[in-house]
Parts: sequence; structure tokens; C-alpha cells
Amino acid sequence: MNKHLEITPPHFTSIDLFCGGGGASSGIHRAGLTSKLGIDTDTQALDCYRANNADVPVLQKAVQYVTAQEIFKITGLKHGELTHLHGSPPCKLYSTANTKAAANPPEDANANFYEFIRLIYELRPMTFTAENVDGMLKGNKIPLFNEIIRRLHGLNDYEFKYKVMNCSYYGIPQDRMRLIFIGKRIDVAPNVRISFPKPNKEATRFLTIGVVAPHIERFDPKQFDAKPKDKSNLMCTITATDGLVVFVGGKWRGLTIPEMKMFMGFPKSFVMPSSARTTNVRILGNALPPPLMYAVIQHIKNQYLI
Repeated sequence: MNKHLEITPPHFTSIDLFCGGGGASSGIHRAGLTSKLGIDTDTQALDCYRANNADVPVLQKAVQYVTAQEIFKITGLKHGELTHLHGSPPCKLYSTANTKAAANPPEDANANFYEFIRLIYELRPMTFTAENVDGMLKGNKIPLFNEIIRRLHGLNDYEFKYKVMNCSYYGIPQDRMRLIFIGKRIDVAPNVRISFPKPNKEATRFLTIGVVAPHIERFDPKQFDAKPKDKSNLMCTITATDGLVVFVGGKWRGLTIPEMKMFMGFPKSFVMPSSARTTNVRILGNALPPPLMYAVIQHIKNQYLI
């Protein structure tokens, strides 16, 4: 029996909102949770999700039109039974790489995040996570972030914390910062405070380009006003655009898709069904690296669920 709850779930279940190609779900599965549903609107990303999650139902629908009753019908779950709800609302507005959009946020800039909060309220999962870029905490995006926090506090029977996490501290060979929220229902492990998995800062020396991809001599991000760096560094943040170039064999070129998968922490077995490079770059660049999600979900399991 679950030591924290009076119920014994048949297995740990998860739903992935804004699932994209399945980066978060890949980490969730590795941690031992069973995906019950993936939700997104992007046809190409969902093709990738299906290729790697053939037994998981997919709902192609804008989140504002998704209801709890629809989810219950598809998954067979009932109110309060879902173990975990994850959401990675699209982050372009908050990205420091997208300065044009970030400088002029629309009035409904947080609409996707608000819908995620609505579904927490309607589904009442035991735990939840959300992910976005750390740009949410900077400059003129702070008022938008504060409104998200206010609405999360409105979930009276939940508690939550957030933290900016460095992906390289969790086994990803890339300099990538992500804002992670962890929340739980107050009846789940009521005497255990919310915490985050411990970082392994020392491991980064084994994740430099010279170690994981020694054939790459140096790289140029072509963004963030960054200068070219040599192989003694971590790879820069990989984005959904195809600007990054690497110097290999005396020539500059873009990362190959297998290289990009590796730097994002995807397993070699992860399938990219599209033959279009732009599609695969976008899917991978938008993804939450699986090892980071694994670390977070494994921590949640150990602390609150088993």
C-alpha cells in the first residue's frame, strides 16, 4: 500500500499536456509511470509522439477545449485517481531567443498555462509538474509569471514550489536552464515538504563536447549574442531554430539529427518519423530533455508516492 495515501493505485499514471514529440513522456516512462494520454495540437509532433508511444491514446485538440470529462472517458480514470499531470505550455513568448515576441506580450500570453491550472483543478491529480524557460522570471515577463503564481495559489488543496534547474546537472550534455514546478495535493504525503532532486554539478566535466562528441572541434550558437566556443565547453542551449553550427573536419555545418538527439538526452532508440530536417529540429528543440524529467519524476515517486 502507498505509505502516504489510503488508496492503493493499480499503477502510477500520467497525462502529458502539450506533449509535443514526447520528450517529457520519455522521461516519465523511464521513471515507471504509465502514460494514459498525450494532448497537443501539432500534427507533426504528434506523429513523432505516436511513433514512440504506440499504446498511448492521443488527443489532438487545443487545451482550452479539453474537458476533464473527455479525459476521464478516454483514460478510464476518475476524479482524483490520476497520479501525475505534466504540462509544458509553449514557451516562445518567454524565450530570450525570441526577443520580438517577448517585448510585446499579448494580453492572453498565459492562456495555455491558465488552462493547465484549470485541468489541475478539474482532474485533481495527486501530483503535477510544469516546465518552461527561465525567461519567465526576467524583465517584462515577471508580471505574467506573477499571475501564474497567483492562480496556482488559488488551488487551495495543493501546494507547489518552483526552481530553475540546470539540465547539465542531471546528465544532459547541454547548457540548458529550465524552470520547473512541482506540486502535490495536500493529502499526498502531508508531512513531507516539496523538494527537488539533488544536482550533480561534478558530473558536468564528463558532459563537455570533448567527451561526448570529440569529433566536434568548436561551435557557434548564432544566437544569444554568444561567441564561438571550443570543445572544452558544454553544448549551448539547443533551440527549435536551425542556427547553431559546429566545426567538424575543417568545415562548419549544422548538428545532425542524431547529434541533436544525443545533446538533448534522447535515447538512440527514439524515433523521428519525419524526413524533414526543419520538423525534427523544431520537435527536438522544443522538447523537455528526458533525463531531466526522469530525475524530477523519480524524485516525486520516492518522496510522495511510494
